[in-house]
Amino acid sequence: MESTRESCRGLTYRGVEATAMRVAPLLVGRDRGLTGWSLGGALLLCLVSAGGFVLLLRGGRAGMPVSPRTLLVSAVVVGVLAATLSAYANDGFVSALSLASAPSFGYLSALAVLSLPTPAGGVLASLGSAAGFGVALGTPAFIVGTLARRLERRFRR
Repeated sequence: MESTRESCRGLTYRGVEATAMRVAPLLVGRDRGLTGWSLGGALLLCLVSAGGFVLLLRGGRAGMPVSPRTLLVSAVVVGVLAATLSAYANDGFVSALSLASAPSFGYLSALAVLSLPTPAGGVLASLGSAAGFGVALGTPAFIVGTLARRLERRFRR
């Protein structure tokens, strides 16, 4: 597998190589394979969140002790934990943001597909708020995961 650092070696315009080699692993991750798995997990988390909401509505909540709000909160908690673990394992800011925002995108896109009233009023405003929600939760998750890995590496030596 080719790492992000190795793919940035061809950039040599006035010191861009050194900057790209330092910044690229923080944005995309150190290992492309793990980044791909993280983005696939974000897509799966989005689909599970949307599918769970649709199944909850189709079942009419008969015998189901879960409300749609509880489903969203639990999916967001799972997304933030996955974003933190992804940042710990791979340092990818983009994959941490995608994992943190996937549950809210799935939940709000299910609302839009079913033509239900969305919290922000419109579909575009709801998806924008889902993106903001993902940035607000994904950034601290990335920071915590990255710092935990670096602290562990420092104290292990």
